[in-house]
Amino acid sequence: MRTLKGALILVLVAGLLAAPARAAETLKIGFITTLSGPQGGGVLASVGGMLHAIGGRVTGDDVFGTHNVYNPATNSWSEAAPLPTPRDHAAAFVVDGKIHVIGGRLGATEANVGLHDIFDPATGRWTRPCWRHCWGSRVSG
Repeated sequence: MRTLKGALILVLVAGLLAAPARAAETLKIGFITTLSGPQGGGVLASVGGMLHAIGGRVTGDDVFGTHNVYNPATNSWSEAAPLPTPRDHAAAFVVDGKIHVIGGRLGATEANVGLHDIFDPATGRWTRPCWRHCWGSRVSG
């Protein structure tokens, strides 16, 4: 049995949602360069061929908003704009090429939040969606 120190096993399933019948053809398993330090409770999202590791915590109640991007062509990580409100145990998904990070905790298990941040890889910026508080006018009876 071999021990792999400092290696991260990553399973990428490309095109699974777009073409389930071809899923077996697109499964790739390999080793990638590790992040600069330990990280837990963060989210991963794949967009534009890059893997984004966002937020998390190491120990205790200290959360962070670190945002690292893995480039498989160079087998390297680079830093991107950090998550505006650092948190862990959030959810992430991609819509129209943008990463949505929703919810999470600010450290303690009772500090759950309902935040929604959106990262646009094309601009490298985070935004928040505009809901009711952004409407310019209202109708009153």
